[in-house]
Amino acid sequence: MNLILLALIGILESVVMLERYRSANRGSALRSALSAALVCGLRLAWLWVGASAILMGERWSAAFLCYVLPAALGTYITHRIMEKSK
Repeated sequence: MNLILLALIGILESVVMLERYRSANRGSALRSALSAALVCGLRLAWLWVGASAILMGERWSAAFLCYVLPAALGTYITHRIMEKSK
């Protein structure tokens, strides 16, 4: 279950991070600040869930990959969608 949560956190963080950069570049300071706070919260959740997974016996490499691969894929897909919507 922790590995699934890590994957979801990675996907959410990638989407929120791109929104953070987008809002910072296009004007809205409040949206940028809120998305920055959300990214920080997701990173804390990643630490908590990742440490929990490792303490429950998961290999650290599996926990890392369950976070990194969905985050990278989420970033790619979100970026492609944002580029098409310009």
